[in-house]
Amino acid sequence: MAAKILLLDNDLRLLTHLSERLTYLGYDVTTASRVHDAVLKGIVVTPDLFVCDVMMPELNGWEFKRLLAQIPSLATVPILFLSTHNILPAELYDPTVGLVEVLKKPYAGEALVAAV
Repeated sequence: MAAKILLLDNDLRLLTHLSERLTYLGYDVTTASRVHDAVLKGIVVTPDLFVCDVMMPELNGWEFKRLLAQIPSLATVPILFLSTHNILPAELYDPTVGLVEVLKKPYAGEALVAAV
């Protein structure tokens, strides 16, 4: 059974590119361009991994992670953040809120695959 990945990014071109690449590699990919949609889709089909841009218009990635922590079925799903920042707030690395990894933009396609 393929690992389920939920991609969240407001850049539709990047979202499509990432989805196609990960689907080609055999992952079961769901996409969302809005935080609200990602949460709803995540509740319906719990992913094995969220891949999320940090800079989103509604809620940023850190706020998204805090929101997920309030939903028992999603609280421990690991998140791979795609960011231009090197460091996230320290509380996001707390093991009680699930695994958080950061992939700094721009990144090579191989780096994304390795992180996933």
